[in-house]
Amino acid sequence: MRENIGRIKLKGLVFGGWYGSGNLGDEAILFGVNRIFKKVLPDCKLTVLSTDPEYTWRISGLNSVKLRSPRELLRIRKDYFEVFSDADFVIITGGTPIYDYDHLSRIIHWITPVLGGSQIFLFGIGSKHIRSYKGKFINGKMLSLSTRISVRDGPTYSNLKKLTRKVIRLTGDSALFYPHKASVKSVDKILVCPRYLNPNSRESYHDHLSPDDIFTIRKKIAKTCDYLIEKEYSITFIPFHTIPEDNDYYEIAKILEIMKNKDVEIQKRPESPRAFLREASNSKFVIGLRLHSLILSSIATVPYLSINYDTKIDGFMSMTRMGDFLEPIFSESYSLTRRVEYLINNRDTLQMNLGYVIKCIKDRIFDEAKIVANLIRLGP
Repeated sequence: MRENIGRIKLKGLVFGGWYGSGNLGDEAILFGVNRIFKKVLPDCKLTVLSTDPEYTWRISGLNSVKLRSPRELLRIRKDYFEVFSDADFVIITGGTPIYDYDHLSRIIHWITPVLGGSQIFLFGIGSKHIRSYKGKFINGKMLSLSTRISVRDGPTYSNLKKLTRKVIRLTGDSALFYPHKASVKSVDKILVCPRYLNPNSRESYHDHLSPDDIFTIRKKIAKTCDYLIEKEYSITFIPFHTIPEDNDYYEIAKILEIMKNKDVEIQKRPESPRAFLREASNSKFVIGLRLHSLILSSIATVPYLSINYDTKIDGFMSMTRMGDFLEPIFSESYSLTRRVEYLINNRDTLQMNLGYVIKCIKDRIFDEAKIVANLIRLGP
């Protein structure tokens, strides 16, 4: 056990998400992780690996270090590895740090803290399907290096159980700890949060989709928006990520090309998850293809619908008992509009149920964090 723990400022290193890229979901996760560990381990200081340390400091108040690729490490490895050797523990968290490529980067970032004597905690992570032999072998070995593993959804739990004999705990997504003040205002506005869809799914970090899949998804959203406009609801499109290789504005434009009625509002990317929460709180419901549009809507207890294009969407909506509002990619032409009608007619009940389920998920996450904190205090 660590001595004089009250006088020690424990140092933790956090990575695993696309921190610094301007992704609202990853920003919410980072804020949630920081908030959780301030409560369970107030004597710790977290540092983040970020693609843009200045941006991460501005939006989270956390110190960060520039995330480096294996090629960059040939030039600056000494300074970079000092960050790892200085850490008492490492938290690998979401978005989705486990997938079937970029293995060299994962090996470097997971083995380095182990060689330095730090504990590794996988906290509320997500994963993609691991199909290749190499991916299964490498990811399995990396998982074996961890002290403790918790995951954010059922599909990730199933994926990792195939790779390791270590105990895996199903908890939830840390973004649920993003703070929010309840709002009772509700207007006849529907938020639509598309996600840039790419046949080259490796570039966009979603499950594989054919061009036909992508067109069908866009057509379903366009038809549903037209239907809602006919019913005198207003439609507001909100992008979550707008960098060139993952630009939701492109997806919005493609949906608008299909829509008959283009009388919609297109907002700028919200400056923070809090700004999106304000919008969600003042809406009737959300149609979300970005996972964290659903997670943030859950915080505000605003019901939502989605299309089942990625296992993480299915995983989250199953956890929140909103599976009846998850539309298959290929189904009857107007089945999504029927789900919309059912949601509108049962909105109050859905809000109440959603509030209860989210509290239960948060309790699981916090209980896991307390166990992790105790293991950190005990030391390796």
